[in-house]
Amino acid sequence: MDESRHQSLRHNISLGQFYKKKIAGILRFSLIPMTFLGIHSACANMSVYPMEVALNNQGAAQIQTLSQSGEAQFIKVSIKKIERPATPFEKEIAVNDAVSPSLIATPDKFALASGSQRIIRLISLQPPEKETAWRVYFEAVGAPDELKDKSGQDNKISNQVGINLVWGVLVHIPPKTPVLSLRQLTGSEVKNNGTVRIVIREVGICPQGKMSGSCEWKKEHATVYPDETLTFKSWTPAQLNSAHEIRIKYVDQNSKSLNEYAIENTVSMF
Repeated sequence: MDESRHQSLRHNISLGQFYKKKIAGILRFSLIPMTFLGIHSACANMSVYPMEVALNNQGAAQIQTLSQSGEAQFIKVSIKKIERPATPFEKEIAVNDAVSPSLIATPDKFALASGSQRIIRLISLQPPEKETAWRVYFEAVGAPDELKDKSGQDNKISNQVGINLVWGVLVHIPPKTPVLSLRQLTGSEVKNNGTVRIVIREVGICPQGKMSGSCEWKKEHATVYPDETLTFKSWTPAQLNSAHEIRIKYVDQNSKSLNEYAIENTVSMF
């Protein structure tokens, strides 16, 4: 992804709460992990990598957290499922205690010592029939009472709360059986009838009787998830309807290379 990291500031409690509300609103509108620009890296309390991950064939993945703070922190992990991803109707549904048969994060609470790193494991116990999207959040919170130093001296865990920005990692859970299927509904509208998301980079219209090498291509950066529709913006409906064949160049999620796919045409050209 182009935007790949969230960065964090240390402020007073009221200002921290204000930022958290703002961030939650911003994240609701994009599947792209977002970076807060203009914040010097030295101000970040931790880094998280990668900011986008797909579970492997065994239904597992890892996320690494690295402390960039001069003091120990207590980190809370939370999970939200993304409904209708990459559409104007996208929304996130919270999963209690970061535990769900579909996605588990372990550990979901941990101490992160100054300068240390920690691996968080993601596990899916029930592979979906169709690909799903999730977001895993990492937030520095106040330490449990039993870990706080009541004297206020030589604290081993930071007692501050609500003062850090939140990191959100985009997580993809692939289906049991990957199927690529994109069908034209109208001139410029297509529907994903398959089981995996399709990351489109170009759309081409091809003349009758010509090979794909003779197609005319235009850039089209878009993602369409299973059962969702997409309206192409690079070509007009009339141009698409007049094409003998419509092709896309998409990102293969295994090889990360660009592949071609001929869209199933259900629209009459006459």
